[in-house]
Amino acid sequence: MKKRGTYNGKTRQAKDYYAKTIKNQDYEPTVDETINFPETDDVEKDFSLPKSTKKRKPKFKQVIIDHFNENWLYWVVGIICIVIFFYMVDAKVDIKGIDTRSVSENRIEKGQEIICYRNNKK
Repeated sequence: MKKRGTYNGKTRQAKDYYAKTIKNQDYEPTVDETINFPETDDVEKDFSLPKSTKKRKPKFKQVIIDHFNENWLYWVVGIICIVIFFYMVDAKVDIKGIDTRSVSENRIEKGQEIICYRNNKK
């Protein structure tokens, strides 16, 4: 996935179309030379770069979209792992419930046999 702000060149067809369009246009000056603009007396012109080096914060929505575009595979694997873990825990709880009932029933039966055995022993 390309990063935002990268340059994408034109296709060959777009370049050819642009060249044909430019050749067919009439060349007209973009500025009317008959207008007299007043000359400025400013000797000093400010060609300095902006002094602020602070970067602009992107919008929160754009940050979220970029995050999911870059990390979508991790999210899919993570969600699948969570679902599998949930079903494993759910299955263990069901199995434990079944085992507990069968073990408790076996203990009761064994306990009755022991009681009967003790009674017969006397």
